[in-house]
Order: sequence, then structure tokens, then C-alpha cells
Amino acid sequence: MNNLFTKFSKCSLVLYFSFFLMFSSCVSQKKEASVQPNLEVPRQHYAQGDLQKAIEGYSAALKRFPGEPMVLENFSQVLEEIKRSADKAFQTEDYMTAEQRYSLLLRNFSRFQTLEKRLSFDLEYLGHRIKDCLIARNKGLIQNTFDADDFLNALEAYKLAIRAFPEENSLKQNLFEAVQELHKSGEKALEEKAYASAGKMYAFLLSEHQWIKNLEMSFSFSSKSLEEGIKQCRIQLTRKGLELYRKKKLKEAISVWKSILEFDPENAEIKKAIGNAEEQMKKIKK
Repeated sequence: MNNLFTKFSKCSLVLYFSFFLMFSSCVSQKKEASVQPNLEVPRQHYAQGDLQKAIEGYSAALKRFPGEPMVLENFSQVLEEIKRSADKAFQTEDYMTAEQRYSLLLRNFSRFQTLEKRLSFDLEYLGHRIKDCLIARNKGLIQNTFDADDFLNALEAYKLAIRAFPEENSLKQNLFEAVQELHKSGEKALEEKAYASAGKMYAFLLSEHQWIKNLEMSFSFSSKSLEEGIKQCRIQLTRKGLELYRKKKLKEAISVWKSILEFDPENAEIKKAIGNAEEQMKKIKK
């Protein structure tokens, strides 16, 4: 009986230890599986275009598994894809998109700094590219403003850009070309007897002449030539207004004289002429 009990006990112990080992093995396998990096969430964020969350997700995985090849490879690939998309946008002159992508990488650089040796870019590259984007965007906006004849705002934009990037000679060169083109347009308007347009361009250049002159560039005009251009425009428009006035075309005369005030706002003689014409129009209406 004792032998039988002993045999049973031994058998029970063997079965217990066998079960324990099997259970421990399963638990170990499950634990091992549970600590494998799961990159599905950052992949989804990237596919959906949420690049910030994608970087944050990969960064968290990198922190938890700093030497895991899959994490290193996937994170590096995503960063390179973002950089390539920024480069492509820059090449196609989509500077806003390019700047946003480069800035995204720059802001998050500390999250993937340990991968720097794997990447084709660094902090210096991103900084230069962002600067190039800003300069290119400024140039485009300024040119559009000049094209819209909003000269004052265009020049103010150039001032801000040059102050922000004083070492950027291309900005000064662009300003030089834009100012020269504006003066050329004024000359052409004068030849075509578009005196109001010519007068406005000359007056604008004259008002900003000192600042432009400080750039130490050789412009094709001087303050004296601008003053002479304004004088010619004023004389011609004053004469045209008088002709219309004598023909009793008071409304048209007033319109012409008012165009003089757009580039010569302190002209007392023209203000008086306009006042007289307007009084006559009131009397006629009565």
C-alpha cells in the first residue's frame, strides 16, 4: 500500500512539474509577444497625413525599443519620405508646403536625433531650406503686390524681408529690378500720355527715394528726374482739366484734377479749382 502511494505521489509530482513548465513556457511566449513593437498606429497616422502624430508614435516606439531594427528602419523611412516630399514641393515652387514639412522635421528633430547617421539631412540642412522657402515666398508675395500696383505695401514687404535676411543679396537685387521696372513703367506711361499713372509712380519712387538710395545701388533715375516727371504730369493734367472746364464739362474736369491730388495731395491751386467747379455744378442743378 505504501509503495502504491509512493508511486502515485511521484507520478503526481512529475505531472505537476510538467504542467508548470508548459504553463511557464506559454506565459513566457505571450510575454515575449506582448513586448514586440507595434507600429500599426503610427503607420495609420502617416497614411492619413497626420505627420506629427506619426512622428510621435514612432518616437515612442524608438524610446521603448532603442535598438530594434524594425523600429529604426521604419522610422528612418518615414522621416526620409517627409523630407523627400518637402524637397519635391520646393522644386515645384510650392514653398508653403515645403516650409511646413521642413519645419515639422526641425521641430521634432530631438525625437529622432539618435537616427541622424541614418538620415540624409541634419539640422543645418533643414535651417537652410526653411530660410530659402521664406525668402522665395517673400519674393513671390512682393512681386504679386507690385503686379497689383500696390507699390507701398510691396516696398514695405521688401523692407521687412531685407531686415530679416540682411545678408541675402538676392532680395536686394530683386528690389533693385522691381524699382527699375516701376520707373520704366512710369516713363512708358508718360510717353503714352497716361499722366495720372505716371505721376503716381514717380511720386511713390520719390517718397521712398532716400531709403532706396541707402541700398547703395546705381539706379537709372534721381530725385531730380522724379520731380521733373511729376511736374510734367501735373502740368498736362491741369491743362486738360482747364480745357474740359472751359467746355462746361465740369464733372470730367473735376475727375481729371482729382487725379492730380493722387500724386500731389497738397496742391492748393488744384483743390481750389475743384472747389470752384463743384460750386458751379451745384448752381446748375438748382
